Amino acid sequence: MAGQADSRPDGPAADVRGEPVPSRVEAASPRRPAGRFVRRWGPSQAAVAVLAVGLVVTVALGWAAQTVYNNNEKRLLGLRVRELALVLSGAITSVQTPLASAAELADATDGNVQRFRAFMAPYVGPGRQFASVSLWPLGKVPAAPTAIVGSPPRLSARTCSALRGYSAHRPPGSATSSTPRA
Repeated sequence: MAGQADSRPDGPAADVRGEPVPSRVEAASPRRPAGRFVRRWGPSQAAVAVLAVGLVVTVALGWAAQTVYNNNEKRLLGLRVRELALVLSGAITSVQTPLASAAELADATDGNVQRFRAFMAPYVGPGRQFASVSLWPLGKVPAAPTAIVGSPPRLSARTCSALRGYSAHRPPGSATSSTPRA
């Protein structure tokens, strides 16, 4: 039969033409002819290009998303600041109005204690706007309150000297002090 290997007990197997047939072990291992380069598997140029384009698109979209996020956060922070400014301006007005009115009343009545207490009583006490309000005469040393509505004030000697500085900017008369509710 042509092409079949002939097995000889005395030597290696040979085909019909007399050329040696490789054994199973030799057939399983590739032979490299001398001087020839064997190409190993690697990514194609198209795959590398697709990977590069994918990375560029991903980085660009990530940068765009971060930019939009930062702009949105800045805008929201600006809105919160404006909202806080409105709340604080309303709170300052609600604190300042009764105190300014009490100071004007004290100036107009030359520091009348009964009128001061009657005017400030609705604003002072538990659950109300102020815990304490006091009327202090200006220019007296040592400084002490003339009238106290609510709990005793927590003013120190430093605060009294600050009141003296305040008196330099107001016409002679009386000044008010308050302790707002926390």
